[in-house]
Amino acid sequence: MDTNQPAVPDSSVSAPVSPLMHASKTPSATLFIIAVLLFLMPFVDIKCGGMKLQDVKGFELATGFNLKSGGSDMPLLDEANTPGVDRTITKTATKTDRQQPNMFALVALILAVAGAGLCFLNNKIAVTGAIAAGVLSVASLAGLYFDIKHEAKTSLAGKPDDIGGKISEGLKDLNITVDFTPWFYITAAALLAGAFLSYKRLQTFK
Repeated sequence: MDTNQPAVPDSSVSAPVSPLMHASKTPSATLFIIAVLLFLMPFVDIKCGGMKLQDVKGFELATGFNLKSGGSDMPLLDEANTPGVDRTITKTATKTDRQQPNMFALVALILAVAGAGLCFLNNKIAVTGAIAAGVLSVASLAGLYFDIKHEAKTSLAGKPDDIGGKISEGLKDLNITVDFTPWFYITAAALLAGAFLSYKRLQTFK
């Protein structure tokens, strides 16, 4: 037997997985998971006259929350300085309203969870799905931004009501602002980074 004859490679042995594929799977999945956890942080700050009235977490935007219209520590109307507005009207103005889930926030959260799960699968379709999930989740967050800004603008415009518009006129005089917190932008950045690393991982597939 000729021992100098080159060995024939065993076709049953699978090709080794690229180290880069393993190296990019963990960071991309970690970034998606971080983005999901960031939904537990405040995304929106609601302020009245420079004082914080309420902050709303990303998860609350996605599932619904109670919006505080005012309270004993921050009344919407000043009884002493608002002629013609009695105590009953003031109590009505300071009630808590239930806000329905925002579809943009809900879609963004679902896509972030889906992206995290897809990052653990080792095939091109799953990695492509993770990229799409990250990009679309950021697009949904952008939609959330414009939707909240539009809703805040229209809500504070003042509308006629059953008591002659007195409450609406009082709300117009309040300096109420709705701002997005840094956590919102960090979440979007984490999703974009996760999508980018998933794209780099996709390039390792042949």
